[in-house]
Amino acid sequence: MDQRQGPRAMFNSILGRIVQHLLDNTPHADFFRNPVSRVVVTDYGDYVPADQEMYLGRLLERANKVHYSCFAEFLEDLKLIRANATAYNGSGGGKHAYEPVVHWAADLEASAIEQVTLHAEALLIAEAAITQVFVKPSKVVYLPTAFVEEEFDVSTLPLDCELAVEADGVDTEERFKVTIKAVPRSGLSTMYCITNVMAFQQRYLNWQIYNWTCLDATHMKIHLQQDSLRFSDDGMAGAWSGLGAGGSGKRRSDMGRYGAGPSRGVLLGLHDSEVAGDPRMSVNGSVRRCSPVPESPPALEMFNSHAALLGQLMSHR
Repeated sequence: MDQRQGPRAMFNSILGRIVQHLLDNTPHADFFRNPVSRVVVTDYGDYVPADQEMYLGRLLERANKVHYSCFAEFLEDLKLIRANATAYNGSGGGKHAYEPVVHWAADLEASAIEQVTLHAEALLIAEAAITQVFVKPSKVVYLPTAFVEEEFDVSTLPLDCELAVEADGVDTEERFKVTIKAVPRSGLSTMYCITNVMAFQQRYLNWQIYNWTCLDATHMKIHLQQDSLRFSDDGMAGAWSGLGAGGSGKRRSDMGRYGAGPSRGVLLGLHDSEVAGDPRMSVNGSVRRCSPVPESPPALEMFNSHAALLGQLMSHR
């Protein structure tokens, strides 16, 4: 799908509306619209490196060019505006320092917090949809690199393996004979896939791949969900059952995973991508290591972590 359409475009469109709202409604926002003139403010570079310069016009330009793929990227840019204002205009700042600018920047960030709050659910849904992975008609199904390299001996590949299926939190009796293979790429890291997947794909076409679990040296499980959030070609999101009113968002197989609340992160991409060591109970009660698909972070974990993001931002007020 063209990145100018679909969830990534919607995600950036929301961010663009947030920035435009800041420009139109936040007092003194025009002060942060354009880059600081280094001809006029000759010592600005002594306090703010050129590669750290940020302003609202650049945020808006990046959103319009569909630059952002996660909220963490946008947040990093946004926080630079206040950090730079404080570096130059705060205590011990430059010769043209003007202390009120520090407060204007704080007000701008507070307005951004308010707008993020208002658009939190839409941002969450759009970002989660950007990186979803679905079962598609193809000769292979690609595996997360970390999952293969941590759970299998790659020196033994190709490896015949039995694939079990968990569908919408329920273990099925279906088993598929597949082969794990390495896919070398010149100058790039090796990718991994499973072949002999026609029967599996026919059965689970368009289901979302949520997770993978290694059961033993020759057995693994794929975790699928059908009632997941989806985007059509026009970029409009469908409903995801877990985020609706009254829903807990927890699939049956994920109750233990989410029971302790948010783990190492905050909303919309500010989570630790290395969560492959989290334990998960199998049907027979034994603990299995579970390797999440890095491209498909659990939506509920990100949603619950929204408060942590706001707390992080507000702590800098």
